Amino acid sequence: MTLDRSRWAAVGAAVAVTLGAGGIGLVAAAATPDGDPSVFVPITNCRIFDTRTEADFNVGPYDEPIGPDSEIVIDGHGETGNCTIPETATALQLNVTAVDPTEITHLTIWQADVDMPLSSSMNPDPDQRVSFNGITTRLSPTGEFKVYNFRGDTEVLADVTGYYVDADDLGGPAPVAAATDGEDVAAIGTADAAVVDATISVDGPGVVQATAVGTASGDATADDLWCSLSETTAFDDGSVQKVQLTGVDEPANVTAMRSFEVAEAGDLTVTLVCKVSGDAGAATVANPQLSLTYLPTADTGDTTTTSTTTAPTAAPAG
Repeated sequence: MTLDRSRWAAVGAAVAVTLGAGGIGLVAAAATPDGDPSVFVPITNCRIFDTRTEADFNVGPYDEPIGPDSEIVIDGHGETGNCTIPETATALQLNVTAVDPTEITHLTIWQADVDMPLSSSMNPDPDQRVSFNGITTRLSPTGEFKVYNFRGDTEVLADVTGYYVDADDLGGPAPVAAATDGEDVAAIGTADAAVVDATISVDGPGVVQATAVGTASGDATADDLWCSLSETTAFDDGSVQKVQLTGVDEPANVTAMRSFEVAEAGDLTVTLVCKVSGDAGAATVANPQLSLTYLPTADTGDTTTTSTTTAPTAAPAG
């Protein structure tokens, strides 16, 4: 699929993402209720909250673990913890970490003004002292989101890596990007497996923002799934997400983001590459999506073309 858009003026370091019908995960999470496009603004990471009691760690309004069947409410607007987020933010991109859970549990993170969704954002396990995941949450009209813990006690902390605002708030023509659903990729083993790729044509220097989402599951002997966004079909340490697999239990979210600098006109192909750690087991990534958005850094002409393609066949398990 190919979409043309008029070039729009860059505002700060904003990166545009169109959030339309049919998207899921990161792409749909920041969509405005009426489907208008949103713009992602990457920032230097800041810690918005850390529930650990110790003075060296504690940030934000809570200083004790989240208990069983309990939730906390975090203000995503203004000054919270070490972050300052504008009142115009409609959603946050977070790196969330759970530390020292006392029982196998799940965390759910969602906007504060709606009912809690029947899904998990991450699945902490006492056997793995620290677990983490990239999560996008929409904010309530007053800027709040909630964090719910199902079982036991667990410390939770979160860093903000960027936020979304309505495209209209930046002025200029609405930005456009495309998101593509790929095919499910199964039997991912220890060898690099290409899950989904996309190609964008750029007409000059700038930045390409890549966003990938999916749902991961593993067989009973699978350990962890490692995914990265790469300019080749080889695993690239430039952007790595570790997903703790739970075998036959609940699936886990895959969320990966990375910015690529481009120096000249041409095509850039980005691939989501995943592999399983350990000597045995296999994983599946269901409904993978990858979107690319080009943000020019200079006047490069009247139009920019964004192209995405569906998933290739996975590499054989190693």
